[in-house]
Amino acid sequence: EAMELRTVTVQGLDDEEMRDNVEDALSLNRLNPNRRRNVSDSRLAYLLRQAPREARGALEPFGFYEPQVETRFVRDGEALDVTVTVVLGEPVRVHKLALVLTGEGETDSVLMRRLERFRPRVGEVFHHGVYEESKTAVSRSLSDRGYFDAELLRHRVEVTRAQRRADVDLAWTSGARYAFGDATFQ
Repeated sequence: EAMELRTVTVQGLDDEEMRDNVEDALSLNRLNPNRRRNVSDSRLAYLLRQAPREARGALEPFGFYEPQVETRFVRDGEALDVTVTVVLGEPVRVHKLALVLTGEGETDSVLMRRLERFRPRVGEVFHHGVYEESKTAVSRSLSDRGYFDAELLRHRVEVTRAQRRADVDLAWTSGARYAFGDATFQ
């Protein structure tokens, strides 16, 4: 017997970016309109079983590795309304943060300030997007300051779910700073 998948609602997430990520990750939402109007019982059961895993995966980039996800549905004749409810729980936080810069750049106060502004810091939620932005900002600063041979030597993040901790280990080598004529990059 075929059903119409009328609505899929995600509850429990105030953060719009998180909610959008979960909605985009749900196979239930990726059915094309024709398939939504005519879903077999077995296909629907499969999609409902996948929803919690998909929602949890969509929340990892935000530092939430063990949210509780519950999927409920209400049947109205041949139509089905699905609600996916999320309880975030405790996020993974940065426990260790090792940021190392070697080479000529280690005496460059602008680069040192850039490293001090690196996020997330110890104790903060390990948000993948914030981490990637910070990593890119350091590399961009090296280039902007004339360290064209700079290299990211180590970039390791170890997440221990059971302890809800992330250990971050990053190391750059700046290489030499290039100067043209008497002018160096400011």
